[in-house]
Amino acid sequence: MAQTFDVTALRKHFPALDKKQVYFDNAGGSQVIQEVIDSVSEYLSGTNVQLGASYPVAQKSTNLFAAGKDAVAKYINATSDEIGKH
Repeated sequence: MAQTFDVTALRKHFPALDKKQVYFDNAGGSQVIQEVIDSVSEYLSGTNVQLGASYPVAQKSTNLFAAGKDAVAKYINATSDEIGKH
């Protein structure tokens, strides 16, 4: 039996799609899920400091940045060194 795709359930993860409008500019940007919004907000409000510095919050920020690069590298089958520099 064929499975169905619950579009309504998926849309609940994208706050911007809760509006009564249609986005025809998808080439100019993408809507993101709430988890991404939360992660970026947490990073910007708590660890948005100079990468590579020696104080604790900078070390945390540097580690988060490196983990992000590692995740992207793994996703596209590359090495972290191929993902750019900070």
